[in-house]
Amino acid sequence: MPTRFLIAIVVVMSLAGAASAQERGSISGKVSDKRTGHALPFANVTIPAAKLGGLTDAEGQFRIGGVPAGTHEVKVQFLGYKPVSNAAVVVTGGRNTLLNFSLEDVVVRQEKTIEVSAERRLVEAKQGTTIRSANAAEIRNLPVQTISQVLQQQAGINVENDQIHVRGGRSDETIFVVNGVANRDLVTGQSTAGQLQARSVAEVNVATGAYDVRYGNALSGVVEIKLKEGGDKLDGGLTTSAGSFGARSFQLVLGGPDPIWQPGLRKLGLAMPGTMTSILDFSGSLYETRFRYLNGVDRSKSFYERIFEPSPYRRLRSSYEDSFFGKSFKYGNFFSPAQDNRWSMRYGLTWKPNTKDKWTLSFSKRIGIDQGFSRTFINARGDQGDPAYPWQWAHNIDHAATIFEDNVQSSVEFRRALSTTSYTNFQVSRYFFAQREDVLGKLWPNYVEPEDSALFARGDPRRSDYFLDSGDDDTWQDRRTTTWGLQWSIVQRFKRHELEFGVDHDFQTVQYVTIQEPWIFDKDGLGESHDLWQVHPWVGDFYLRDRLDYEGFTGNIGLRADYWFMGREAERAVDDLGNPNLTAETRSQFYDETHAFFGRRYKIKLSPRVIVAHPITENSNFFFNYGQFTQNPSYRYVYSRLTSISSESFPLLGNPNLNPQVSVNYEVGAKTQVTSRSAVNVTFFVKDVYDYPAASQFSSGESQAGETPIPILVYLNGHFARSRGFEIELEKRRSSYWSGKLTYTYQQTKGKSSDPNEAKVVQESGGNAAETRLSETFVDWNRPHKLALNFDLRYDKDAPISWVRHTGINFYIQGISGRAYTPSDPRSTQVAEPNSKNGPFQMTTDMRINRSLGLFGKRVDLSLAGTNIFSNYIINRIDPVTGRGRIWGEGSYDPDLFPETAGNTFTKQRYVDDPSNYGPGSEWRVQLDYDF
Repeated sequence: MPTRFLIAIVVVMSLAGAASAQERGSISGKVSDKRTGHALPFANVTIPAAKLGGLTDAEGQFRIGGVPAGTHEVKVQFLGYKPVSNAAVVVTGGRNTLLNFSLEDVVVRQEKTIEVSAERRLVEAKQGTTIRSANAAEIRNLPVQTISQVLQQQAGINVENDQIHVRGGRSDETIFVVNGVANRDLVTGQSTAGQLQARSVAEVNVATGAYDVRYGNALSGVVEIKLKEGGDKLDGGLTTSAGSFGARSFQLVLGGPDPIWQPGLRKLGLAMPGTMTSILDFSGSLYETRFRYLNGVDRSKSFYERIFEPSPYRRLRSSYEDSFFGKSFKYGNFFSPAQDNRWSMRYGLTWKPNTKDKWTLSFSKRIGIDQGFSRTFINARGDQGDPAYPWQWAHNIDHAATIFEDNVQSSVEFRRALSTTSYTNFQVSRYFFAQREDVLGKLWPNYVEPEDSALFARGDPRRSDYFLDSGDDDTWQDRRTTTWGLQWSIVQRFKRHELEFGVDHDFQTVQYVTIQEPWIFDKDGLGESHDLWQVHPWVGDFYLRDRLDYEGFTGNIGLRADYWFMGREAERAVDDLGNPNLTAETRSQFYDETHAFFGRRYKIKLSPRVIVAHPITENSNFFFNYGQFTQNPSYRYVYSRLTSISSESFPLLGNPNLNPQVSVNYEVGAKTQVTSRSAVNVTFFVKDVYDYPAASQFSSGESQAGETPIPILVYLNGHFARSRGFEIELEKRRSSYWSGKLTYTYQQTKGKSSDPNEAKVVQESGGNAAETRLSETFVDWNRPHKLALNFDLRYDKDAPISWVRHTGINFYIQGISGRAYTPSDPRSTQVAEPNSKNGPFQMTTDMRINRSLGLFGKRVDLSLAGTNIFSNYIINRIDPVTGRGRIWGEGSYDPDLFPETAGNTFTKQRYVDDPSNYGPGSEWRVQLDYDF
């Protein structure tokens, strides 16, 4: 009986569904030009009473299904044509009604140009992934100066010491694409555009879920940055600021019709058709840092002493050489008046010869001179993220390392509209990155070994503290990357499909030199530990993507193939049977796991991606995406000590047979517009990453004396990680003078290890690197909770109270879990899981208040901005016993628990007194913006 009953229900429901379908029909037809008969693509066809409609395809055809039976009015609209309608269209259930339209074009008079702007939709119903955007107008109101600070305000992103972690990913898994060019240090994998000035940006889009197949070589996220272009009218702005700890900055932006090329060529008799615009952007940012004794400024001294007493400290110097039109030069004192110095210059030229073509030339250069206070050094633990403040050199800061960074980007882009439904894009680019680390501009043979330890061993009381008062820092390093890139793509729309095919190819030159402790004898004269190599790999990809648009369904299906040629140098090193840095297993696997192309060895990886959005209404949707992503390993894991031989113990050797890392991402979510000015977005995500490089212990064979095999560490694929969590966003657009966004992120990241060099750390501390941990543990950048509120109150000229007109205030309040640590209890023998606890929840508040004034018909904006305005403690290093910051006499430094700390001044100075144990307190900045 139950079975029959179920069958009866199915039959009744089927009949009901069929009956319902019979009550609806469809309308199809063609829209064409009345005069020429040509089809009109993308004309808007609507049935207002039924709230149905659609666009015509490339052949002018349209079809609207699900139309209720009866008589309807059908309207057709197309820009440049008179709208038409038919009010007596009869639709019969279960049948199609054929209906054609011929539109009459209208004569358009030349009128004054009107600029039209519109807000971004709160909910993009056809968007099937998580992309967060900010434009220049929004960035202007935020208490930020750099792109990194803009990213910090986005859900799912944590930024520490310029290290960006997206949804629990490592800091080298996010790629920055600036005007179509990837900005990345290929040696470390770190993106290099985080310090880009926020005022230079027209728009920034951050993809943290699955992203389009045109982007690759990133596992966690893509930050697409579009810089400002010159407009049809002369405009620009001047920004100056001054703030805490000697901070000062300026920026000049000038754009408009190009005053040089088009008029100049016209004078030479070469008429350039169309329009030509340009932009010039020049900026400088100087900061004395929050630490004492730096750059000749001892803040413990009085104002009189600082002014009239000579300082023993000198300006930062670097041995880095640059060139201009073949002439070499060094950067003098002008470029390093502060402890942290950043300069940038950009020139952009846009030429539109006609309505179809667009040429864009762009050149930019950014340099930085500092002592690494916001960096992590390559020879330290890579992803730990600890501040690189050279505390040991605080009393002799001149002799700590100076970092010089150089970024140069140039590109030529051509875009052509092939038809109303297709276009093509071609770009040639060059990106150059260099970083030099040295002491006082010296080369390594001139370094002086510190004598403090020797004097201390002889009982000299003047050398009993932790600080180094003699000699130089122990590292000289130079790394350089040059990438020539070719990109081409073509897009074709037809009917309900949009096809895109693209090809990218990069010619890379990478050079790396590092020398540590150069005063120790080595047969090569390069100190105890050194590594030097130059390689010329090729990387590239080709992809195909189809974007489908049907009723109730929008899909983005793509396939990407990434290839990687390891380069001649790697091939020669593998072929050299006398090379002691490569094992026989590595050589065999290299040829088994690579392919040959005209004698060159390469690897290739296919990555499918599927992005689906289901619009429930015009302002709400459900979405799902799945994707595989690959990223080539940082080149230090591939080419380190490819041919060089270092005399250090436990050397880390690169592996030219490393595979690209692979990430498998899943994301599901829903977006809905609650009111006309507010929306909610909920997203769940899971990300699995495989083939992380990690150092593993091997034996290089017997020593020359035929005794004990020499232990070596080689990078191999094998480590993995999983990140999962969810994000909730509530956004309100401006109404009643205020807007806001509330976000909450929960994420949990576990992996095999946090540090690819963990085995070396274990070996040097006396452990056995061969005994590896098998279980997953929390990574040391895991911060599960992030709650953020952005509130903006802004009054325009129509404000009800006159004295608040043209005034605005922005608050950004963030709460985030403290840094991960491994708890320790000296009274217990139980060993805690690594990174299983987090430090105290940290709250910070940033603020910007501004008021606009009129000056000679132009806008002047005066603002006061503050970060961490309540000076809450930001703990950078956790005491594993107390779970709080390091305090002398407590936890790990309690003499009752650890008697060896009693009266130990050296330990106190080394671990507790370091000011970088805590982040900065409140910092304020007064800023003046003049727009003309």
